[in-house]
Amino acid sequence: MKLSRHRIISILLAISLSAAAITGCSRSGLSSSESSSSDQTSSSISPSESRGESDVLNSSDAISSEDAASIASGTSSRETSSKTSGSSSANNVSSNNTGNQTEVYPTVKEDEKLLQGLIAGWNLNEGKGSIISDANKGSFKGNGIYTVWLNDTTFGKVLDFSTEKSRVEFSGQTVTLGNEFTIAAWMKAPPRENDYRIILSQGANGAEDYWDMKLEKDGTFSFYATALKGTDSSGVKLNDGKWHHTSVTLKGGKLTYYIDKKAVKTVTVSGTIPAPKGNLILGAGEAGTMHFDGSVSRVRIFKTAKTPNEITSIAVPNSGNEMKTPTFHYNHGIVIDRPQRGTIPPPMSQQITSEDVTFIKNMGFDHIKAIFTPSYFMNADGSVNQDTIWYVKAFVDLIVEQDMPCLICIHPEADFKETYLGNLDNFEIMLKFYEEFALFIGENWTEKQVAFQLMTEPFANVGDWTYMSDRMWGTVRNVLPYHTLITSSDKSGNMERLKLMSPTSDSNLIYSFTTYEPYAFGFNSGNTAMNGVTSFWNYLSEIPWPASPSVIEANMDRILAKVPDSMKNEAKAAMIQYGKGDSYGLYNREWHFARARSLYKWSQKYGGNIHLQCVEFGALDAVMAKRFGQTDGVGITNAARLQYIKDIRESFETYHIGWSYWSYNETFTVLNTENRQNNTSPVLGQDEKTWYDRDMLRALGVTPLV
Repeated sequence: MKLSRHRIISILLAISLSAAAITGCSRSGLSSSESSSSDQTSSSISPSESRGESDVLNSSDAISSEDAASIASGTSSRETSSKTSGSSSANNVSSNNTGNQTEVYPTVKEDEKLLQGLIAGWNLNEGKGSIISDANKGSFKGNGIYTVWLNDTTFGKVLDFSTEKSRVEFSGQTVTLGNEFTIAAWMKAPPRENDYRIILSQGANGAEDYWDMKLEKDGTFSFYATALKGTDSSGVKLNDGKWHHTSVTLKGGKLTYYIDKKAVKTVTVSGTIPAPKGNLILGAGEAGTMHFDGSVSRVRIFKTAKTPNEITSIAVPNSGNEMKTPTFHYNHGIVIDRPQRGTIPPPMSQQITSEDVTFIKNMGFDHIKAIFTPSYFMNADGSVNQDTIWYVKAFVDLIVEQDMPCLICIHPEADFKETYLGNLDNFEIMLKFYEEFALFIGENWTEKQVAFQLMTEPFANVGDWTYMSDRMWGTVRNVLPYHTLITSSDKSGNMERLKLMSPTSDSNLIYSFTTYEPYAFGFNSGNTAMNGVTSFWNYLSEIPWPASPSVIEANMDRILAKVPDSMKNEAKAAMIQYGKGDSYGLYNREWHFARARSLYKWSQKYGGNIHLQCVEFGALDAVMAKRFGQTDGVGITNAARLQYIKDIRESFETYHIGWSYWSYNETFTVLNTENRQNNTSPVLGQDEKTWYDRDMLRALGVTPLV
């Protein structure tokens, strides 16, 4: 949703509801003591503390036959019952002092005699910090820059270089290769063909002493040295998202490539690599250029030409190369929008209570997304505000204490994003907050209880959002190795921008987006009302879903009936354009499926190991449209809204995209329209069945328990 949406929320609170009604439908959901009978109690926050019914909506299968076969043959990340943190069943599990589940990985031992002739080597299994130790007990210690430690079933911990300019520098340390050597490394490279990806290099590119071992732009494994004539690539592409052991040897003018213990190519070269002048760099070229953009483990440099069996005796089990399921992978949730706005704690009339959580569970949702505004919890220097952070714990505890998984989401206001995403120095301050906030999460909740969405609807970022997103993800991942993390596309979570991102090797990371498109339908009067202005959008009536040129033409008079004459031409032009659709087709059920299918194909482009979630979606109903400034029209009908919600939800589920619906206590709510219009509030335990919108829940495919 566009950021200006949140301005209208303040308008809603100011003009629409009494305190009791706010408790019921706007800020607090459904659990105010003011609306409960005298013998009822609810737990609130203080500093001290499947579709079970027949579907009434039309259904059609919008998935293509080719995609259907592909999807049916695979295992959905949303359908697996495994909720491990990436380990095989054979691994032992223990608990750390925070109560979180941590995994004990098998130790892979190398025969000491295989290390004879080792000049330098790095196991890359430290699992924390930025100091990289020499596996040969030597002095080749490196300093990691923007690197991330990931869990791995084969190696325990591995070093990831997904963030732009990430690398390990060995300042003042070099190796002399000469005319005989072996360089070997385990590597996992996500599928992409957009740039060179250097595993190991030395010197300045183009200098006489320069050499590198890398993947070419097309993913082909290769070795290059300025001083060697006749070098050529291996001819084998390794950008398949799987672990491979790679090595290159030189002896007697013969350069030989080995992949997974098999010699794949030998070329004749001439020349000798001279004594080095430049530094050794792991995971990139000089200054972080051409970073590897994947994971690396057990790097070795020998002064002799080794055989494959001398280089490695490690075999990667299938589990090491299979797609992993995020620890926190739930299908259908609902958003509780920022309960904190203005004060902590908020007024009682705006508070969420344990009864609200019970009510949400009874409505059939499998997780709650809780949104927090960081400005309330972050000090000027980026540290966590110890005077307010108690509220986050109290709020999340209300949820997890009922065994309801919680997605904690950082959702800044516009000025925060402009300050901390629009300036790189300020961005570094914000990263400090993310590190401390992540520590706070790890100290209080397990990876089965809580996932962390790093930011929703970002904008104003300086330069490439992928870089900033990866820095945020990397900072948090090094603190929370087992929790599921959720990142977002930029431009307010735009779906199309998501497909421009470069995915990481982290299988416990979910890529998210927000959608209310097409805005002519999903937002109607909100397009102008939330900006404090009035236009023809405020007068439109019953914008149709689905739409087409003929549908718009047949209903144009009704749609424009209440639009002032001075605005009619502009309104008519907008509706004609709406009837034409966009590049995905006409605005109908298939339009939703086409967009979801495009995300599925994006995931397949990267090996199918990208987990997706829509973290906000919905459509503005007629009641809320009125409250947002709809002057005389009715926006959209409830029937059209329900059909839209059903169509988009089914498109998500067809292509294994999880979702969190907007929202419980704000606009686009699942609560009963008539009750909200009448400013009534429920008595919990007595009339929940009449309070929630059963038709909306049916459109969302959830099965109410009451």
